[in-house]
Amino acid sequence: MEPKRIHRILLVDDDADFLEYLEMELKARGFEIALARSGREGFAALNSQTGIDAVISDISMPDGDGVSFLKEVRRARFAVPFFLVSGEMDMSLEEAQRLTADGFFIKPFKILKLIQAVTSAIQNRNRAR
Repeated sequence: MEPKRIHRILLVDDDADFLEYLEMELKARGFEIALARSGREGFAALNSQTGIDAVISDISMPDGDGVSFLKEVRRARFAVPFFLVSGEMDMSLEEAQRLTADGFFIKPFKILKLIQAVTSAIQNRNRAR
């Protein structure tokens, strides 16, 4: 039996306080974390780091917004679950799904709901392989 692998999440947000909060919450639940402060940094991280299991990205950021980042990730064919978060109602869940996001969360959100969605998406991706 293969040992349980720790999942690695890429968090992308220009708000340092929110990044710190998410990092703390996810690490407390056993995730490894990689950080980026823009979509451009996030894409560079996906290209340079191995083992990223999912992405959680803010939508509104300077130097590469979350929607452009998501489109770039899909064009590059990264098979990684991608979740959008925002402090505003930038789009509906249906719009996010049309963009191929695996989920959309409005800040403030319940951290356990995000963790459940991320974990489920990673498990579904792993089953499909």
